[in-house]
Amino acid sequence: MSRNFFASSAVALALGLASTALAADGAAVYRARCGMCHGKAGGGSSMVKVSIAGAAPEAVRKAVTQGVGKMKPVKLEAADLDAVTAYVHGLAR
Repeated sequence: MSRNFFASSAVALALGLASTALAADGAAVYRARCGMCHGKAGGGSSMVKVSIAGAAPEAVRKAVTQGVGKMKPVKLEAADLDAVTAYVHGLAR
């Protein structure tokens, strides 16, 4: 029984670390590719008044891959797209 507990704990820890790494990569991608226009925390800036913080993942993906309004599509690797989508969705509104 304790073996199962330790195995479950190890898996949970690994998943937690993976999601933290994904969030960290998303933050880096956001700073490099999005923050200039959308603000440090996604709350908008002088260029883009609308907040994207907490946006639905589907909306983030569509905006990045297809563009929206004056924003042109942004070419990102699939892993970076996943990471920045999770990051923006996780930002507090």
